Amino acid sequence: MSVPPMMSPGAWLGMLAAGVRNPPSEENFPYREAAIRTACEDVPEAAWNNRSLRTAMRSFAFWPAAADVHTLLLAEARAIELDELRARVAIEDLSDEQVRAVAQCQAWLGRTSDQAWVMRVIEENYEPAIVAAVRSSFDGRRAIQAGRSIAAIAAIPETLAARLRAPDTHGAERR
Repeated sequence: MSVPPMMSPGAWLGMLAAGVRNPPSEENFPYREAAIRTACEDVPEAAWNNRSLRTAMRSFAFWPAAADVHTLLLAEARAIELDELRARVAIEDLSDEQVRAVAQCQAWLGRTSDQAWVMRVIEENYEPAIVAAVRSSFDGRRAIQAGRSIAAIAAIPETLAARLRAPDTHGAERR
């Protein structure tokens, strides 16, 4: 699951207003926006993204209640958290050699503009455990890049880096 870029709540609500049948008037918009922001104070900023906006525009024909927006955004936040969890868990059961392969594949994905093509190449040339770890950790990194949280920013790279830096069975440091 890829996470689209984050938007500001104001931009998100402005786009939503443009997509419903009964947008609030210019005079009422600041009050409606404030009500929704207040209701959504506990929602992570990463949930205010293009995917959740698209879902809102497909779900709400009319201007929604603050509670409805809150429910929608919490579902998006949960999806992002699930991506992060999958990314952290993905490399735990891999051998050191497999972790190095995952790191190499992630580097390829990070350097290309055609990630779909590179992912197909990885799927054709690596064992399923590596492909699953690459896909999960890469989706998780995209979730993190969408601005989820400081704790999440470190989750994938530090877990992977720790595995790569750990001394091997012969006591030599990995590079």
